[in-house]
Amino acid sequence: MIVSLLLILLFSIPAVPLTLIGAPSRPPSCLPLMMSNLDDFPSDTTPAFDPGTSARDALLTACKEAAGEVDSGQLSRLVSSLPSSPLSTPPTSKWSLLHATTDRTRSSPFFASFTSAIGEEKSKQIYSITDSIPSPLKSVGEATQTFEEDESLASRGTLVSRVVISALGGLSSSVMTSRCSYSAEGSDLQIKVLTTKPEESTIVSLLPDPLKSAAESFPAFPSGEALRMANGGADVEITSEEVYVDDFCRVNRMGGEMFVWERVYS
Repeated sequence: MIVSLLLILLFSIPAVPLTLIGAPSRPPSCLPLMMSNLDDFPSDTTPAFDPGTSARDALLTACKEAAGEVDSGQLSRLVSSLPSSPLSTPPTSKWSLLHATTDRTRSSPFFASFTSAIGEEKSKQIYSITDSIPSPLKSVGEATQTFEEDESLASRGTLVSRVVISALGGLSSSVMTSRCSYSAEGSDLQIKVLTTKPEESTIVSLLPDPLKSAAESFPAFPSGEALRMANGGADVEITSEEVYVDDFCRVNRMGGEMFVWERVYS
């Protein structure tokens, strides 16, 4: 199972067939020749703009103008100047990543879960390899998180994390998609990764219809179960500290890193 988890990490080069690097005997559902069959969540209606949150607006503006490269000192000052969070947890919505204090792929709960399962030292060694792959061999595009609350269970729901990964100057791309369950405990989210799957692969779109259908039919990889086995049989659940949440902006800490998000309206 640990080998399978390592294969998932190699999604950062979506053009490389995993069969060339030692895939397991069972056809791995983490093959990058897959697409999503999950429909997009409905768009939200933009609420009335609140002019009283200048600190929030300054943070969003700084992240946008710096294209995600905000100085750590400036980021710390901007976050510390935020008022008390109006909301304890993110509302049901889609959020787009504006800034990360680490590689943008870490916005996926999969990575913090992977680190928790195998240990920080081992994960650092692996990440040092995947993070060092230079552009244009690997580039990270849009990262989003979509929350959908379970109407039958208060403060619980589903989180879908998506990160666009491109290779070879954009000739190949896929969307690293992790589906998770979450529960709210105060201002924290307890997140458990369930499945992981590279979706919307540009390689798939070039395949003949029979192969394309076969690729799309592969089930998602049960990464939650693999993480549990790597963790000695105990479920892996990570914490996302929701530092600030309102109807426009979200700041959270996860896996020792900070992420700034903007709510998607259309």
